[in-house]
Amino acid sequence: MNDTAAAAVASCRSLERLWLTRCKGLSDIGIGCVAVGCLKLRVLSLKWCLGVGDLGVALIGVKCKQIRSLDLSHLLVFNTSLNFDTLIVVGLSSSVCHPLNLCILWTV
Repeated sequence: MNDTAAAAVASCRSLERLWLTRCKGLSDIGIGCVAVGCLKLRVLSLKWCLGVGDLGVALIGVKCKQIRSLDLSHLLVFNTSLNFDTLIVVGLSSSVCHPLNLCILWTV
């Protein structure tokens, strides 16, 4: 899947579960589209989506208030990728009403 396909998925306003694994063409732009379009998202897996970084993950946390399970396994950690500030934003945004199951297994 790439950003164009993610934008098409974003038109599914009632989408609650989405598993994206090894989507090499997916970036923060595509995840941003999903975050803005799929506000009812509860389960999201971004395992091995190496183009996704802070911006995309933060948008999920800010826009998808119903998110309960977020799998960020094997995302690369660089200076411009995921950091703990982003994870705090996601946790605080989503856990106000319910707990968040966050799976992280970073590849450095």
